[in-house]
Amino acid sequence: MKRILSLLIILLALFFITLYFVFREADLTLGPAIPQPREQEEIEKAILQEIDKTTEGIPAFQLYETQIDDILVSRDGNWATAWLTPIDPDDGQIVPTEPGLAILERSGDQWEVYLPSDPQWLEASQSVPSELLSEEEKDDWLQKASLNLEALALGTFPGYRLPWAGGESRSLTQSVGHDRYTPSGNAHFAFDFTTGGYPSGMYNIHASRSGVVTRARWTQATGDPASPGNYLVLEDTSTSPTTYQLYLHFAKDSIPPELRVPGVAVAQGQFLGVADDTGVSTGNHLHFMVHTNPTSYWGTSVDITFDDVSINGGRPRISSDLAYCKSSDICATTQTTYTSGNYLSPDHTPPGGVIVSPQQNTVFGSALNQIQGWAVDSESGIASIQLIARYDGSWHPIGNPFSSSPFSVTWDVCSDQVPDGPVSLALQLRDAANNQANNLPGLVQILKSYTCPVSPSTCQPNSSQVGLFADPDYKGDCVVLNAGSYTSAALGDLGSDNTASILVGSGVRGSLFSDDSFSGRSETLLLSDSNLSDNRIGKDTATSVIVQSAASLPAIPVHIWPANGLTYPSDATVSLSWRDAGGAAQFQVRLMSGSTQVAISPWQSESAWHINTIPPGSFTWQVKAKNSAGESSWSNPSSLIIQVSSPGLLTPINPPFTDNMESQTYPWIPSNYWDVSNLRNHTPGGSQSWRYETNAAQGYDTGLPNSGYLTSPRFNLPAGSQYFLHFWYLFETEGKEIHWDQRWVQVSIDDGPFANLLQLSEDVPNTWHRSPPIPLSPYGGHTVRFRFYFTTLDNRFNNYLGWFIDDFEITATAPPACSDADNSPGQARQIQYGSQMSGDICPGGDIDYYKFTGSPGDQVGVKITAQTLGSDLDSYLYLLDTNGLSVLAENDDQVLYDRTDSALFYRILRPGTYYLKIRAWDHPTSGGTGSPYTIQLFRDNQRPGAFFITPVGTDRLPLEPIILQVAASDNDSGISRVQFFWHDSDWVNSNWIYLGEDWDGVDGWNSPEFDVGSVSDSKSIGFFARIFDWAGNLTDIGFWNHKPAVINLPIVIKPQ
Repeated sequence: MKRILSLLIILLALFFITLYFVFREADLTLGPAIPQPREQEEIEKAILQEIDKTTEGIPAFQLYETQIDDILVSRDGNWATAWLTPIDPDDGQIVPTEPGLAILERSGDQWEVYLPSDPQWLEASQSVPSELLSEEEKDDWLQKASLNLEALALGTFPGYRLPWAGGESRSLTQSVGHDRYTPSGNAHFAFDFTTGGYPSGMYNIHASRSGVVTRARWTQATGDPASPGNYLVLEDTSTSPTTYQLYLHFAKDSIPPELRVPGVAVAQGQFLGVADDTGVSTGNHLHFMVHTNPTSYWGTSVDITFDDVSINGGRPRISSDLAYCKSSDICATTQTTYTSGNYLSPDHTPPGGVIVSPQQNTVFGSALNQIQGWAVDSESGIASIQLIARYDGSWHPIGNPFSSSPFSVTWDVCSDQVPDGPVSLALQLRDAANNQANNLPGLVQILKSYTCPVSPSTCQPNSSQVGLFADPDYKGDCVVLNAGSYTSAALGDLGSDNTASILVGSGVRGSLFSDDSFSGRSETLLLSDSNLSDNRIGKDTATSVIVQSAASLPAIPVHIWPANGLTYPSDATVSLSWRDAGGAAQFQVRLMSGSTQVAISPWQSESAWHINTIPPGSFTWQVKAKNSAGESSWSNPSSLIIQVSSPGLLTPINPPFTDNMESQTYPWIPSNYWDVSNLRNHTPGGSQSWRYETNAAQGYDTGLPNSGYLTSPRFNLPAGSQYFLHFWYLFETEGKEIHWDQRWVQVSIDDGPFANLLQLSEDVPNTWHRSPPIPLSPYGGHTVRFRFYFTTLDNRFNNYLGWFIDDFEITATAPPACSDADNSPGQARQIQYGSQMSGDICPGGDIDYYKFTGSPGDQVGVKITAQTLGSDLDSYLYLLDTNGLSVLAENDDQVLYDRTDSALFYRILRPGTYYLKIRAWDHPTSGGTGSPYTIQLFRDNQRPGAFFITPVGTDRLPLEPIILQVAASDNDSGISRVQFFWHDSDWVNSNWIYLGEDWDGVDGWNSPEFDVGSVSDSKSIGFFARIFDWAGNLTDIGFWNHKPAVINLPIVIKPQ
């Protein structure tokens, strides 16, 4: 017996322990706490005090009284919620409407109350524990509260009728008074209607205006308080912009089944469902409003008027609304009860119509195209005909509505910026009884295949002006500036951080600044630049601009770093940086010891100068600028203190040498910010590397410019030796360009000053790279040290991982023999249109250049072939502008990670010599005798030709998988690929679905298998194929005129 009792005790203990851990792990299984009476009293008191503050100065008779219901407190006692229920002061009954949600946060021994009208309410709602507000409820509140109020300024939309049956009366419980409980005021023009009395009754809802169903929800149970409740949304395209009628709080399943389907037309006065209290509601009522948001059931309400309301120009108001009427609202008269004049018209038959031209599968091969057809309504007559077209994933109006039939309309596809490809055309029809046509009358599919002429830019600066453009190659939004100073507010459509290219007149200079106060990063452009991405200022960074005459002297540069009085050790590399204050073409820096000049730089375009060894002492440095008009004065001096440093020179090591950085065997000397790190490693089986970091919370962002170096052991290189230096590195910095966050390899000979040997750039971040092989034969017979030097030069964009060094080696193994003489724009090889040339990417970061002569309008294609040659090269290809620097187009892979050869196309806008630049994707790691390639250059201004082989227009689709087949040809550049798409039978809402593509036409151009039998309605589906040539020209072909798919059953003859 004792054993049994002991066993029971153990089992009970295990049960309660398990229960404890289950509840501890599943935090949400425990709901919120119901407050104790004293705590509930404190919460109610805090809420009422906050309401009193909010309503100070507002006459009490204008407001409902407030009842506080359903108080809940979080388990930690720090948060609470409560519903604010309006009470009619006349009869003490609950007003059927939407209640307000109060949120409370404990602050010491007090409660901080956030009412829905508080600016902090939204933030508080997202911070409340999920036990009080579910994530779904938070999302719903967030959506409602975050809507902007721009729609409030759209004006008034007339033509509505009260949303219940004609001759019946209903009571208004609030209109503009929704501002009391609705965050952001986006329900300002909403209406709550009820039967009156308490409790309020359910009643039938009728369409206030005709429309088309876009959203419906009908499954939420009656009395379920979860947001949002059951609703119906009707789209009304007869308004401008398109509006959406929201009918909210329907009874479960009361919306007729035929109205639950998007695309169904609804007539004004038609029965919609039954008003109930589903969702956030204090009683049976209808919440009705009109908004302009197509992406949700909720939106910012707009001002509407009812034809059957006689006060306020058709705007129902109740006395409790008056406290919330704005100066722009009409609230002259109030009344509680309203009688509907909403009778279903005797004409409830929708109109019809047809587009007779163009016919199915017509190709629009010009800018102007005729659309002809007719519309008819035999009862009340046609009131509105609107042509619509679907492209870019949505329906667009073609011109303005009209009412005459038959009709003929000219459509300019270029002015409407219609892209090439399939376009659906249809009609939106409305008769005089406000009936709208169902679905898409007149639906026809066409193909737009026409290259619209590029309109000349409206921004063409003269010799004394500068033009700024939002896109590279002087495209996009633009602004022309005369001489003067401009902050972002004066840059028009460009605003701030939006300049990608610049045209500079011959008589001016343009200075761009990253900050609005003519400060921050800066650069003066003396010549036009079609892409600023490789510049010191960078693309999409300019916020203020100075345009000055070419006869103006430059401003004195402004020092960035080092800060005045900063101290460095004598073996340090010191980087002096400054910014262009405007008008500078070049800079010169000098280092002074008293009045003696210690060092001076040559004139240079970069805004930094690296001094690799300075003797101990006190110094000052200054910088000045020059341009074609002359020089500025020297800047005010900044002081610099150099202290004696004794690095402790150790016995030189004789190569060959390898260090995987794992054991710290060798005497590497780190300065500030270089440390051994376990964050990244290259050595197989290893765990460590050296890393530049500052121990900052965000990468190497200390808030100031910073720099540091890692110095190698000493190496004794015998005379006549043929050694090479290699190392592996990984970086994550601001970018791969040369201007900021610079990464240098330096060398010291016989313990002398360090000199810059190699700057790493044009490489891919967050990938391990092997350095170019650095030949050490020039240092034979000497002792050398190497240094990895990193400098940010300023304090911006420094929240990155930094620079990692691993697997350092000095080896006698020479790189593969490979050399070429096309490594810069000045050495570029000439290539002609229609020709093919061969090349190799040699080891050590080789970059090859080619050049060609282009004319305006040339459609150019460039194709690299390496992968199919068996080459190791994974290429990266650039098209450069006539300056040999600015990127006009670039491409890595034809298909990312799959077809690794590069290809690009571009339309030339200006005459001149253009450049092609080719490197390895993982530059500078790859390259060698195994990296050959061919390059082809095309000029091709013709679209390819193509047609469907399978299926054809007379085919009946089988209920089984099929393969689409296309015949395609191009005489100039050849076919590059064919893409295949299909469309389901829902032409109202669906978009084209990508099916696949074929890059290899050896066996024809074929789609992946498409299973027709898997499509529920195959009679209305469509296909189209897009055919590309290597110059980027494309042709689209479509297939719509098929017969419905059928199942062919065997014929059985019954014996006689």
